[in-house]
Amino acid sequence: MLRKILAIILVSLIPLLCSCTAVEKVFQTKKPPEIPEKVVEVTESKGESGEDTSGASENDVGLVENSYITATTLKKSSLKKTNTFKDGKTTIRWSYEGLYLVEKDCEWINNTTLNSKGTVNQGAIYRAMASIVEDYDTKLYNDYSKYSAILIGSIPETMDDFLAYVDNAKKFICQNDSLINIMKALQQSDCVSGTFDYDKNVLGVYDFEISDLKGCAEDLKISEEMLGYVIALLSEYAPDISFESNTCHIKYTSFEKKEAEPISKTDFLIESPVGSDKENIFDKLTTENLAFYYCYYDSSYDPSKDGVIKTNRGVHLGDSKKTVINKYGEANSNSFVMQNNVVYQDLLEFSPDVAGIMRSQCSTYISYAYEELGAIDFYFDENDLLSWIVFCAY
Repeated sequence: MLRKILAIILVSLIPLLCSCTAVEKVFQTKKPPEIPEKVVEVTESKGESGEDTSGASENDVGLVENSYITATTLKKSSLKKTNTFKDGKTTIRWSYEGLYLVEKDCEWINNTTLNSKGTVNQGAIYRAMASIVEDYDTKLYNDYSKYSAILIGSIPETMDDFLAYVDNAKKFICQNDSLINIMKALQQSDCVSGTFDYDKNVLGVYDFEISDLKGCAEDLKISEEMLGYVIALLSEYAPDISFESNTCHIKYTSFEKKEAEPISKTDFLIESPVGSDKENIFDKLTTENLAFYYCYYDSSYDPSKDGVIKTNRGVHLGDSKKTVINKYGEANSNSFVMQNNVVYQDLLEFSPDVAGIMRSQCSTYISYAYEELGAIDFYFDENDLLSWIVFCAY
């Protein structure tokens, strides 16, 4: 069999945004006190007339649903605005009932172009509490009473007592992987039953009922108010959420696995550079007896950094791995092993400088087969951002 020739395409990409590497910090000076079986003590609520409403009828909104509604309908007009001045720059911060919203939620509120109606993200209160929970063991906060009242519905005698609840809560009230951690916590409750499929699709598939919201809050060792904020965070992922009396049903139909169309010859149509006429790479490979056609970004080659490539399903260099999977379907992610990678080995022999770029930019890859005729391989860097696209003909 004749050796096929490698086609080298040098291209560039608009610079990718920097990403921060999360560092897990563990602080533990002594063993925290044990958490009692029942930790939630909610004070009786009274209406405007002062009448006791704690014994509400089944048709009334419960504590969990009430805080869920608060979080999902919150408006900019209900927040307190604070201006901070640092390094010659004024930053606008927003808070709700003493809880300062995290930066990304403040940025959305401040974006008058995209957020002309002054909405607040559904999970803003949850994330505000998550930022406090994650930092509380550094003992930066002297007054824990107002946070304790929200988190567990009661105020322990000492901060050390409160830290026991914080250590429990930070497992699922967190700023990273919130959805998965919440689902895992809910699944452990005796009051929750249904489907929890963490492996299906990108984010999993969930369809479950909380049969007793009060009991679920007690199982999670948080207040009913906080459980409402937790469910409000889940609403950012567009599930079907319905409350009835003291129960709640949550279904993520949007996460159900959707089989993508199999790779066809039209998937070899690309715009390179973006905006140019489409070219069918498979035809190019077969007519010229070539093995590969690949695109990557190289800022030193083209300082203009214009759009490099757009596939026929709208994928660009710099897109996330999740975006690629959503457009091309479920597939296994493989580690990039230089010794076993045909493209890299050929580059190493014929173009070692480009091989060095591939080595520095590629960490994993996903391959989509075109029948038995070829494939499209997507390579990702260590941050799961698309760095190379390789079209293959066999």
